[in-house]
Amino acid sequence: MWDLRNSMSPVKEFVGHTKGVLGMSWCPQDHSLLLSCSKDNRTICWDVATTDVVCELPSSGNWNFDVQWSPTMPGVFSTSTFDGKVSLCNVLECTTGSAVESFNADFSVTSAAGDVRPLKQPPAWLKRPAGVCFGFGGRLVSFTNIKQQVTDPMTGQVRPVDSGAVSISQVVTEQRLVEHSEAFEAAVSGRDRAALQELCAHKATDAAAAGALDESETWTFMGVLFGDDARRQLLARLGFADALSAGAPAAAAGNGNGDAGGALAAS
Repeated sequence: MWDLRNSMSPVKEFVGHTKGVLGMSWCPQDHSLLLSCSKDNRTICWDVATTDVVCELPSSGNWNFDVQWSPTMPGVFSTSTFDGKVSLCNVLECTTGSAVESFNADFSVTSAAGDVRPLKQPPAWLKRPAGVCFGFGGRLVSFTNIKQQVTDPMTGQVRPVDSGAVSISQVVTEQRLVEHSEAFEAAVSGRDRAALQELCAHKATDAAAAGALDESETWTFMGVLFGDDARRQLLARLGFADALSAGAPAAAAGNGNGDAGGALAAS
């Protein structure tokens, strides 16, 4: 295979035929597939990218002097022989290997098809035109492959060009969970103690309504920690309200005696 822009050496070499090539055809649906037929009675489908043999037709009684891909039916191609016969083949069903010849004891030759060679990669017309996959955090990744007709500015010919697009979107499956998460993030980012206390009170109410008393008590204690006098409210919540009320007059009296002693010392 040659590139006329650099005709010093061939771009690729396809090794398989032992005699002159009579016909070739490029697949219009997948430009990586190339058909060839030659005088050695072999019709081969090549992978242009790797120069490997994708499939080969069984040998016939006469040469195939021409091969052509169908312009409308992907994977279907025709062969014509010198005895006036035209055969239709499908590349998906033509995955047998090369013919294997064996010599018998009576010096006769037995020809048999080689091992089956499944396609290494699907042809372009079998590739998925679109796909979707879920990711972490409710992300949804989708892709689409679109074939567009583009006019070549150099030659003016219209040729198909594959273009793809990948999009990432957020899928909300539980709206209530999203709302709670947004409210928590807003309260934490603002560092508003009143908002955090209100959030804890709301969560405690929801837990109590659902019958989760332990969870409700936990949220209540967390809300107390965001109060102004968190220590006194926490002790009161734990059941030490009487001790706090009894210790208040003693603390006031102690403060009074201290003030009086200070006044005497000053005098």
